[in-house]
Amino acid sequence: MRSKLNIGLIGLMAVVFIIAGSATGVKMWPPVIDEQMEQVKDSITGAPIYEFQHAVEKGDYDLIIDVREGEEYAAGHIPGAINIPRGLLEFEIWKHVGYPETTDTTKKIYVYCRDGRRAILCAKALQDVGFSNVRAIMMDLEDWTLAGGTMAAVEGTVQFESDPSDYNADYGGT
Repeated sequence: MRSKLNIGLIGLMAVVFIIAGSATGVKMWPPVIDEQMEQVKDSITGAPIYEFQHAVEKGDYDLIIDVREGEEYAAGHIPGAINIPRGLLEFEIWKHVGYPETTDTTKKIYVYCRDGRRAILCAKALQDVGFSNVRAIMMDLEDWTLAGGTMAAVEGTVQFESDPSDYNADYGGT
């Protein structure tokens, strides 16, 4: 019990630290991270919110991927989006593009997260493994609702189809 309490307190302190850093404008990472993000951003295709809204309204997309963690997705996501967390993207994307029978890496894919940063990194990761029609949505998720976009929620817990230990076994982890 004491161990769970300590873990809970550490988690709460981490959240307070992150929120305090965000509220004061103090970045929680060195400038090299911002520089790297700008380089990645310049190498991908970004989509402003109005382009994404239009694509959603017209059904002009093949996949919308929410790359946030399962709990974030469950709390609220863009209707029609599938959830593939950033850390599993390169492994989980394939079942959504016809692998291995008819793999289609030209599918029009929109990637989003809470504030755009993970989406940018994921768009680059998808490009790096051969996808040619990926767009990172350049928005804060709050902007989606402010612009009239709807959100859906998942009841219960989110379960992934793959077991993370599958990846660990393939790459020597535990």
